[in-house]
Amino acid sequence: MYNKRKVYNKGGMRKLLIVGNWKMHLNAAQASLLVHRLSERIKIHRDLEVVLAPSLLVLQPLSTQIDRRKFRLASQN
Repeated sequence: MYNKRKVYNKGGMRKLLIVGNWKMHLNAAQASLLVHRLSERIKIHRDLEVVLAPSLLVLQPLSTQIDRRKFRLASQN
C-alpha cells in the first residue's frame, strides 16, 4: 500500500531510494559481515532509504541483525 509519509520527507521532497539486489552467493556469516561494513559507512538520514535484497538463504538471518533505522529488507523473485 502506498504511504505518502514514507516516500516524502517533511519538506515535501522525495526520498533517495537505493536498492541493492544481491547477485552474490554469500553464506550467512559473509552476508552479516557485508551488512556490518555497509552499516559503518551509511549514516541515518531522513532523506535516504536503503533496501537490501539478499538471496533467500540469508534473508531470515539478516532480518534479525540489521539496523532497521538504516536498512529495509526485500526478497528476490
